[in-house]
Amino acid sequence: MNTERLKAGKEKAEKPAAKKQRPDPARLCAARVLADVVLEHAFSNESLDRHLRSADLTREEAAFATALTYGTLSRYPALDLQLNKLLEKNLDSLDVWVGICLRLGAWQILYSYATPASAAVNESVKLCRYFGKESATGLVNAVLRKLDRARIEGKITFRSKEIGPSLGLSTELFGLFRKWYGEEAAVSIGRAFLDDDVWLTLRVNPRQGSVEELRAAFLGNGAEVESGRYLPGALRIKGGERHLDELEAYRTGLFMVQDEAAQLCGVLSGCEKAKEIIDVCAAPGGKTCDFAERSPDGARILAMDLNMERLQKLKQNAERLGLHITCLERDASQTDLAQNLRDEGLLSAEGADFVLADVPCSGLGLLRRKAEIRLRMSYEELLRFPPLQQKILETAASLVRVGGHLMYSTCTLNPQENENLVRSFLSSQAGRNFRIKPLSGKLPPKLRADLSKEASSRRLLEEGFILLRPDLVPLDGFFIALMEKEA
Repeated sequence: MNTERLKAGKEKAEKPAAKKQRPDPARLCAARVLADVVLEHAFSNESLDRHLRSADLTREEAAFATALTYGTLSRYPALDLQLNKLLEKNLDSLDVWVGICLRLGAWQILYSYATPASAAVNESVKLCRYFGKESATGLVNAVLRKLDRARIEGKITFRSKEIGPSLGLSTELFGLFRKWYGEEAAVSIGRAFLDDDVWLTLRVNPRQGSVEELRAAFLGNGAEVESGRYLPGALRIKGGERHLDELEAYRTGLFMVQDEAAQLCGVLSGCEKAKEIIDVCAAPGGKTCDFAERSPDGARILAMDLNMERLQKLKQNAERLGLHITCLERDASQTDLAQNLRDEGLLSAEGADFVLADVPCSGLGLLRRKAEIRLRMSYEELLRFPPLQQKILETAASLVRVGGHLMYSTCTLNPQENENLVRSFLSSQAGRNFRIKPLSGKLPPKLRADLSKEASSRRLLEEGFILLRPDLVPLDGFFIALMEKEA
């Protein structure tokens, strides 16, 4: 796609004529989020939150806009496959706004059983007209009506070689999952990523209150509340009359939004006794703040990241949660980091008690919540992560004292970024004094039981690695390894 041409079209389309009939606000919100994702490479969750706040939607409209946005992104390959069967030109060759209108309409027709097909077609035509694409309204109308007829006649099918797109995965991405885990597991993983989980997971800040106080705060806001799936410090919420950051519980630092998979890092860290803690890739800071909440009074918490804007968010959260965390703009892949920190008086001569390397990764464990990764990740893109991760892990290792602990974590399911990389590190010069510290005994019993049901997951657990596969446990895909430094 010609990005400059598309961006120019976006600017033009965002200035519709006053006389044009305004489309449904929820669909308009979803269209703008998709444009941000496609044109600006935005994160869908951040873009959606911004547009929901500015659109002044009702609770029902906001719920529909959310479902429409994530549903369309999650089914992108499937939608493109079916639409291309009905188009004379490839979908990607059309104007970006026309493509967005077609995909939004197609998702409503094929996957939103609560939306009448006639409404999906008519509202997509309105959207197309609203964004200044009058000449394409006939195309949008005709193609979506053909799609609906094909659905009614049972002609929406996928061939055996199209199993990836049927699960919302590109053929290349599905092939990678199949290579790593086998076809049956790859299908199971793909289906798990399509589960529609509208609940939001929170972590209580024990320094400010209890889980029961947090539960009461959200019940008072009209939200549905249930306990976390595995961890006692987690709550899941849905709905509510006011936005999270409008609540007193938010302003007083009673909670932070964090999936239970990420919360597991804190649970397994052993930070309750650590006096010197370093997070080398910290922003936006969910795990760093969790460590700080668990650490003893007087512990020194150092958070580093390359992105100063994201570090600023960490600072804001730490202040809100009542935590003291030192934030530094640093490159965690630099081999002289330990010496530089010692020269600045930020690292003791012995080293830190606990260091986290939650490294940049392909994010393949987040396809449910960050569906735009489906559009961007390829095998070629995957190759750039392990060399950087290896450098960061080696640098992080240089910060750890003898007897201290090094935790490595990712939010991906790629073995080359997970267990294979840690094995390589342990056999290298940089990792020669480290050994895996088994974590199975520290896992919540239900989580340990769920991870032990599948053979490959059980073998990793026995080796000391934790891999959260979303088809085995209903959490984000996540990997954790904890290592101890010996003399």
